[in-house]
Amino acid sequence: NGSIVLCKRGGNYLRTEKEYANFTLSLEYKSQKGTNSGIGIRTPRNGWPSGDGMELQLWDRQPEQKLDKHQTMAIYGNVPPITRADKSQEWNRVVVKADGWMISAWVNGELVQQVNTLHHPELKHRNLSGWIGLQDHGSRIEFRNMTVLEAPPGTGLAAWNRPMPKRACTAVLD
Repeated sequence: NGSIVLCKRGGNYLRTEKEYANFTLSLEYKSQKGTNSGIGIRTPRNGWPSGDGMELQLWDRQPEQKLDKHQTMAIYGNVPPITRADKSQEWNRVVVKADGWMISAWVNGELVQQVNTLHHPELKHRNLSGWIGLQDHGSRIEFRNMTVLEAPPGTGLAAWNRPMPKRACTAVLD
């Protein structure tokens, strides 16, 4: 049927051999109830997305749960999503755009994540290129219709590189 099915392997990634800097990734996924998975981006060859690259979380959680750094399309452990648009146990359409320091994501046509990683105390130190991967975290998840549209490398729009005043928490973490 053209789908990739990951299930019960426990924390590994099916990943691209090629490394990507700027790109638009689109795919569809469907997970069983409670599935915890993710999309790894810009991860160095021997690195791990949540610590060396970035992981966009895919976690089938109850809709009434508070948005946090672990909800679907959170940049795992660092940036909560703006909102949620995923549907439990149904096919969801995801688009992730990585353009320089800016990471944006849409689920089912709704913008759910947008962050300028240059202004984040942890993410500004992460790679601007690396592999793209689909995580298997012990529950069944299916992926289909995955495409990657590569864009020229670079740091994105000049406005995204403009210095910003430091927030108190950024100053402390730096």
